[in-house]
Amino acid sequence: WPRECWRRQRAPYLFHGVELMAAVTHVYSSGITTNTTQYNTTIAPTVDDLLVVFAVGTATAAAATLTDNKGGTYTVAASATMATSAHELYAWIGNQLVSTSSMTLSLGFTGDPASGRVLSVYSVSGMLQTGSAARQQFQVASNQAAGTPALTFSASVSSSNPTLGCIFNLTNPATVTPPTNWTEGGDVGYGSPTAGGESVFRNDTFNGTTITWGSSSASGFAAVALELNTAAAAASAWRPVRLLVGVGP
Repeated sequence: WPRECWRRQRAPYLFHGVELMAAVTHVYSSGITTNTTQYNTTIAPTVDDLLVVFAVGTATAAAATLTDNKGGTYTVAASATMATSAHELYAWIGNQLVSTSSMTLSLGFTGDPASGRVLSVYSVSGMLQTGSAARQQFQVASNQAAGTPALTFSASVSSSNPTLGCIFNLTNPATVTPPTNWTEGGDVGYGSPTAGGESVFRNDTFNGTTITWGSSSASGFAAVALELNTAAAAASAWRPVRLLVGVGP
C-alpha cells in the first residue's frame, strides 16, 4: 500500500513549531610567521554548519585563495586593505555546509609568498544559505590610522541574524577590546614582521547599524564586518517522500 510521509530537510527554522536560531561558534585562531605561498591548518568544525573564515597574509601582492581537503570552496564575502595594499584582510563564506568534523584549510598566495598569516575560523549552525547568498550585508574599512575601529552597515541588522567582524593591525597580538555585547573569538598575532588580528561575533538581538570596538588599535588597521542571512532558501524546507510498502524490487 502506498504511504506518504514528510522528510525534514537540512536545518529548517521550524521544528515541532519551535523556531531554531543560527548560532556562531569560534573554532580556531592563530598567527604564524612563515614565508610561504600556502598555509595548511587542520580544524574541527561541526558537521552541517557553515564556515566563516577571516584571514590575512602580510607583505604579499598575491590575491589569497581558500580551499579545503574535502573539496570545499569558499566565496570572498568582503576584503579590506592595510598599509596601501601591502596586506589584505579577507572574509570568506563556505559554498557548502560542513560534511566532516575534521578538515584542513589551505590558504594560498600563488606567485608571491606571504611573510606570515593570521587566521580565524567560525562555524555557524542553523544556516540554510551558503556562499554569497549567506551574506546579508557587509562593511569594510581600509588603510585606517591608529584609533578605535567602527563599521556602519547601510541598513539595520535583523535581530535574528548573526554578525561577525575582524580587525587586522600591525600589533602583536592585535590587543583590541571587542565591541560591547560581542564575543571575542581570537586575539592573536606574530612577530617579524609584527602583525595581529582580532575577531568577534554576536548571535542575538542586535538590530543597529554601527559596530564600535571597545578600545583603540595602537597601530593602523583594516576591518571587515558581516551580517549573515538566516532566511530559508526559495524552495520549501519540507519535501514529501512517497514510501511504497509491500512492493518488492
